[in-house]
Parts: sequence; structure tokens; C-alpha cells
Amino acid sequence: ERFQHILRLALIGLAAVVVVFLAGFLTDHFARYSPLKAELSQAEQSMADLQSQVDDLSAQLAAANDRISVLEQDKESLQADLDSANLHVELLRTLVEVKTAHLELQNDNLSGAKVALVGIAARLETLKPLIETVDANLAASMQTRLNLILDNMDTNSPTAQADLGLLAKNLQSVETLLFVKK
Repeated sequence: ERFQHILRLALIGLAAVVVVFLAGFLTDHFARYSPLKAELSQAEQSMADLQSQVDDLSAQLAAANDRISVLEQDKESLQADLDSANLHVELLRTLVEVKTAHLELQNDNLSGAKVALVGIAARLETLKPLIETVDANLAASMQTRLNLILDNMDTNSPTAQADLGLLAKNLQSVETLLFVKK
């Protein structure tokens, strides 16, 4: 009986130790893992917020890239228009110089005609690709015609005048075909 009594006390003591152990275990579990669950939930919310910001910024970036693409196309178009306008101005300057030389030669002002034609060779070379789009033969023969004009100015003024008139007429036709809106 004494042994049973001791055994009973030992079992009660053991049960008390197990209960205290379980209580400590549960307290530790809830104290340690419950805040982690809250932190995890908060971290997941932060991650969702950041993903939303990334999505918004990605959409803004895509819109900005689209805008850049449109602006680049506009820039290219404007550059093409500017290049065309510069060539038109160059063609008109060349035409003015040829007509001025023609007029000076008609007025027997040989030096004035030569001055008017000083930069014409370089201008014709610049305009050659443009003129080729309209008349390849004219583009190929312009420098030759200019050389004939310059050679004939001193010796055969009427021929030089006729060639200047023809060159002016050809350049005027190119200008009309390329730049005059119908």
C-alpha cells in the first residue's frame, strides 16, 4: 500500500510535470510563432503592394516607350521634311545663280556672269542625287553643260547664253516636278 501511495504520488507528480511541460511548450509555440504569422501576413501584404507598384510603373514605362517611339517617328519625319526643304532652297539658289549669270551675259557683263557661277559646280554636285530622282540624264549632263557654258563664255557668248537658258529651264522643271504642290 505504501508502494501504491508512492506510485500514485509519482504519477501525480509526473502528470504535473507533463502539464507544466505542455503549458510551457504551448506558451513558447504561441509566443514564438503567432508574431511570425503576423509578420508573414504583413510581409505578404507589402509584397502585394510592391507588386502593384511594379505593375503601375511597368504600365507607365510602356506608355513612355510608346510616346518615345511616336516622337522618334515624328523626329524622323521632321528631319526628312527639313532635308527636303534644304534641298529645295539649294535648288532655288542654284536656279537664281544660273538665271543671274544668264541675265549678266545678256547684258554683256562677262565678269558678273562668272561671279554668279562661282559656286554653281558644288551646288550642282549637291543637287545631283535629287535631280537623278526626276531625270537621270539631266543629272549626268549638268556638270558637262556647266563646263561648256564656262568655256563658251569668253569665246561664244550666244552659245553660253543658250546653254544657261536651257540649264535654267531644266532646273525650273525639276523644281516644279518635286516641290510645286498640285
